Amino acid sequence: MRAQNKKYLLVIPDGAADLHRLAGRTPLAEASLPYWDWLASEGACGLMQTLYEDLPRGSIVAQLGMLGWDPYLYSGHGRAIWELLALSDVQVGSGDLVCRANLVQMVERRLISYNAGFILTESAMRLVERINALLSPEFPGIELHHNCDFRNSLIVRDAGIEPALLICPEPHDHEGTEF
Repeated sequence: MRAQNKKYLLVIPDGAADLHRLAGRTPLAEASLPYWDWLASEGACGLMQTLYEDLPRGSIVAQLGMLGWDPYLYSGHGRAIWELLALSDVQVGSGDLVCRANLVQMVERRLISYNAGFILTESAMRLVERINALLSPEFPGIELHHNCDFRNSLIVRDAGIEPALLICPEPHDHEGTEF
């Protein structure tokens, strides 16, 4: 008898939490989600601890834990390294620093869009190529890699800096802020 191949689907509604309540229910609870309801009825549902008092309250901590990676060991490196490693042709050394590098929109010194006005991949790729072409002769140890739409990863080769020591405000939390 052949072993049955199992397939797994992990649905992570990251960002679906909402403070708005209608009759005590969130917009997600009010939504008609027949396919999610079907998945829930056919699968296994449960709760798990995804956030910890002594770790940042970001999705990377939760997602690492859900996927079996120890957030205490790997979350200090942030989401940028994971997004970069998803690109198959990029290698990262132990002394390299990887940061998320969103394309944003500023008016003077004020951040008005954390995603460059919903810039699409095609336009973003051209900007990243132009940035690399202009900066690489003077800064050969710095590489910008396009991920998707406004999301990019910046590598500083042999930076020798522990990522957990850096404080980098996330743009989506600072729209309207003057820098």
